[in-house]
Amino acid sequence: MIVLAYGCKKDTVFYTGNNVKLVFQFWPGRPADTVFFDTVFTRMSGTQYPRSVNKQFFIVNRLNQPVKTNILLAGGSNSSYRINVDGVSSTDFKEVEIPAKDSLIAFVEVTLEANNQINPAILTDSILFNTNGQQQKIILAAYGWDAIYFHDSVISQNMVWSQTDKPYVIVNSILVNTNTTLQILQGVNVYSSPGSSIYVAGTLSVEGDELQPVIFQGDRLQPGFEEVPGQWQGIHLLKESKDTRIKNSIIKNATIGVRVDSLSNNSSPKLHISKTLIKNCSFYGLIGITAPIFAENIAIARCGANGFVGYFGGDYTLRHCTFASGFLGGRTQSACVLNNIQRDDKDRFVRSYPISYKIENCIIYGPLEDEFIIDIHSGTPPLFALIDHCLIRTKEYAKALNINNNILNTDPLLIAPRDSDLGLRPGSPVIGKAKTLNPQVFIDLKGNTRKNPADIGAYEVE
Repeated sequence: MIVLAYGCKKDTVFYTGNNVKLVFQFWPGRPADTVFFDTVFTRMSGTQYPRSVNKQFFIVNRLNQPVKTNILLAGGSNSSYRINVDGVSSTDFKEVEIPAKDSLIAFVEVTLEANNQINPAILTDSILFNTNGQQQKIILAAYGWDAIYFHDSVISQNMVWSQTDKPYVIVNSILVNTNTTLQILQGVNVYSSPGSSIYVAGTLSVEGDELQPVIFQGDRLQPGFEEVPGQWQGIHLLKESKDTRIKNSIIKNATIGVRVDSLSNNSSPKLHISKTLIKNCSFYGLIGITAPIFAENIAIARCGANGFVGYFGGDYTLRHCTFASGFLGGRTQSACVLNNIQRDDKDRFVRSYPISYKIENCIIYGPLEDEFIIDIHSGTPPLFALIDHCLIRTKEYAKALNINNNILNTDPLLIAPRDSDLGLRPGSPVIGKAKTLNPQVFIDLKGNTRKNPADIGAYEVE
């Protein structure tokens, strides 16, 4: 009976007409004629880094009969592109069957070789389809951007990064060694691979300007990753580091934007940061651990945990800063925290640390009732403590902070905090409410001249 049944089985009848046309779609309703990768870093010598994202499209047969098609990558084995059709990788697919009213899925990747061009250069190829003598094709296109790579690098001699026509790309972290300075000049773009950090045991000097900031971000260039947190680890100032200065920069899409460890090795702050926007960090924007930090004209937006943290004591000066990190979905921790208590894993007191802080003309705001936490041990009170002319959202400390012309629990009317725009809208209650500092802060984060009296926060109203 089995033999009889097999003998009666009909062979599949494929459509053989010469008027067949396959349909190519990224998804139903969106036709595909070009697979475009936008900008991709060209390959780092001796590696397969970086691999592009995986693009995909559907090869659709709308006929009532199955068809066979031949699929060819025009560039062959020398192509920078790679294709996979329904789980099979090749450059030349023969008689690929597509059932009636069905589809196959094709995947495309690209690895581009260095092109020695100043700006990104486009490289194209195509996928050719021959179905019963009918020719069709899909164009493949990507811009290749040559980069200056640092791979597991230890920088042990003073170095200047100044090129603006090519990005600096960090793969698997770098270390700025002790007694060494890495200077990064205006207009430089620094990209880091997933998991990478910029470790600093020596000195980092970031010197952007208002029109050409230095930008630090992850290495995913394709659309959709412009504002995604956690793409790289961040900047980490180690215990041995000293005299790091960061000005006119954007630090985005990290796990922790900037981490500062331990006390300074000299009388200067371990970190002096000014005119800098830190945003889209999956945990902290700026954290100091028993650290001396001077921050002026900085804004911290959209962090998954705290925006600013002074942890296990330290010495913190914050002038004209705006911390509104609480608009990243699901955040439950305050925008700003000052702490000098170490606890064990059962929340029991272990020890306390000396702490000093001066917070002037700052905005600390968000959707939580308490966006500012002061976690100070009663046995180790601050060596110096001042919170003056600030707008703060707080419930627990409302009585204690109702001094020094602070504005409490009032919406500062930020332009678009969910989109990291922490500028002021007209009518903001902080306009003209700042105190005059010594030394004065004459310009804001964007380079605008401050009025007299100035506005509270990192930005003057425009």
